[in-house]
Amino acid sequence: MSNMVIQTNVLALNSHRNLRVIGGKQFNASAKLSSGYKINSAADDASGLAISEKMRAQIRGLDMASKNAQDGISLIQTAEGGLQEVDNMVQRIRELVVQAANDTNDFDTADRKKLQEEIDQLTAGLDQMGAQVEFNAKRLLNGGLMDAATKGSLLADLSVKYQNLMGKAVNVAITDLVALAALLGNDGELGVLSAEVCNNKIAGLALDISYSVYITTGGVNANFMMCASANSFCAQGNSYEIDDFEADYISSADDLSAYIGAIDDYIGKLQDAKKNDAAGVDDILANLAYARQAALDMYAGLELALAMTKSYKALSDVVTSSGLWFQTGANSMQGMTVGIGKISSDILGIGKGNGIGTIKVDKPNALEVSAQIGIVENALQYVTAQRAKLGAVQNRLEFTKSSLEITSENLSASESRIRDTDMGKEMMKLTAANILQQAGISMLAQANQSPQSVLQLLR
Repeated sequence: MSNMVIQTNVLALNSHRNLRVIGGKQFNASAKLSSGYKINSAADDASGLAISEKMRAQIRGLDMASKNAQDGISLIQTAEGGLQEVDNMVQRIRELVVQAANDTNDFDTADRKKLQEEIDQLTAGLDQMGAQVEFNAKRLLNGGLMDAATKGSLLADLSVKYQNLMGKAVNVAITDLVALAALLGNDGELGVLSAEVCNNKIAGLALDISYSVYITTGGVNANFMMCASANSFCAQGNSYEIDDFEADYISSADDLSAYIGAIDDYIGKLQDAKKNDAAGVDDILANLAYARQAALDMYAGLELALAMTKSYKALSDVVTSSGLWFQTGANSMQGMTVGIGKISSDILGIGKGNGIGTIKVDKPNALEVSAQIGIVENALQYVTAQRAKLGAVQNRLEFTKSSLEITSENLSASESRIRDTDMGKEMMKLTAANILQQAGISMLAQANQSPQSVLQLLR
């Protein structure tokens, strides 16, 4: 193209246009290098921007879910710490009951009364602990966080333990499974265990002891019979009988204790009769020993069964909630529900609530005290089961937190490959643009000098 024109300097226009293009490249390279991102606006990479923004939402959600999991772990640790102290108190109560059950403690000098005072204080402490353990103003052990699943599981466990106890307490096989199923009767409570004892005097001579265990609930009776009979000895003309024991219906452990005491008295009389060579005494003594042992088993079982019934009723009365929801995922409904069982002395079966205890060791009969060890053992099992559950939840949250962190890390790496600047590559582009800019400026300067050649024609 001829350069003998002045109005339109095409060489200068071309150089100027190339300088603007190079300037744009410098700007883009400089923006990527200074921000660290190769996508600074949607125009840089529209699809890449959309993908990376979705990844960013996931990453930030995962990071917050990880924080949620850590907060959940802290809450569970707080609840488990409270349960640990409850565990310690129940262990101490059990220790005191074992101590009180020994006849080296004299009732008349109030040894057991002193032990009872500490048990009462510990029982009140259990109720206080259940009401006061908190995390972020949220009470953890007062039953407000017990969901239907947790309540149902606790009731089912207690029901199974109760049914197993029935077979053990009466020392016979349970044959009426239909009646056993009625343990969860219409009123939603475990049955009340009672025992009936009949002392039949055959022709005013021998002893016939029979007793039955009844489980009554919702109007349904489950009858489990056990007999210790001396009928086979009636024809031998023995005239030994239990004196001063007229109760024919036993409805409490105290009644059973009196019944066992009556048997002991009768055994003593038989021992005296044996010295006089009375006929058939050895056989009757053996029979009575069996009856006494069975009654002892029933005695301990009755105490524990009544405690379980109270515990079941207290659990049934708890109004369930939705429990706790831990959002442990980045998206909707990704999380877990956790229920925490209520802790109180009545639910543990060792109190009536509000610090009123049912464990009584200030009794003259060590047997009555010993029978309550099983009650405290049952309470201990409840507490340890709750601790184990919370420990399992904490472990799950720990693994969930670790998984969230790994997922966040991998997604961050993926997002980086889409959005982050390759600093070396962009530096190469900037260097090339700088060189081209310098060359372009030089060429523009020369192009601006071209019209001056026209002046030679004007000389």
